[in-house]
Amino acid sequence: MVYVVGMVRDLDRPQWKGQRPWFEIWFAVVLDAERRRALWIRETMFVPREGDGRATVWGAWFDADADPQRRAAKRYTSIEHARVSDGEQLIRIEDSWIGRGGAAGSVDQLAWDVRWTGGRVVPEDVPSWVPAPTHVHGIVHDAEASGRVMVAGQAIPITGRAIDTSRPCRRRALY
Repeated sequence: MVYVVGMVRDLDRPQWKGQRPWFEIWFAVVLDAERRRALWIRETMFVPREGDGRATVWGAWFDADADPQRRAAKRYTSIEHARVSDGEQLIRIEDSWIGRGGAAGSVDQLAWDVRWTGGRVVPEDVPSWVPAPTHVHGIVHDAEASGRVMVAGQAIPITGRAIDTSRPCRRRALY
C-alpha cells in the first residue's frame, strides 16, 4: 500500500520544508548548435543529515570555436539564500534564478540572461538508473531559446534550443 500525503500540485516548485537529509536541483541546457555553443546552468539546495545546508549556483559555457573552449564555475552560499518565488521564477539563489520561461545569473567571469518559449511535452517518467526515491519534474524540453551570455566581460548572443530543463528532487538520500 502506498500513501501520498500533502503532494503539491505545482511539482516544479521547491519541495523542501526543512526536512533532513534533502537534495533538490534545477537545471537548464541551452544549445546553440549553429554556432557550436552551449550554456549549462544549475541551482542546487543541499541539506545533509547533520550540519549546515547550502545552496549552489553553477554555470558552464562551451564554445567549440573559442579559446578556451569551456569555462565553468560555481558559487556556494548558505541555504538561507535560496528562495522560492511566487511568480515565474521557481528558485532564486542570491542574484541567480531559474524559472519556467528562462534563467538569469552569474558565477565568476560568467553571466547569463536567457529566455525560452514553446517546447514539447515533457515525459513524467524517471530513467531506471536514477536511484529511488528520486523524483523528477520536467519544466520544458526542446523549446526555442535566446539570450546573452557574458564571458569575461564580453557579451555573446545565444540562440537555439532549451533542452532537459527540469527539477529533480531526492528525498531521504543516503548522505
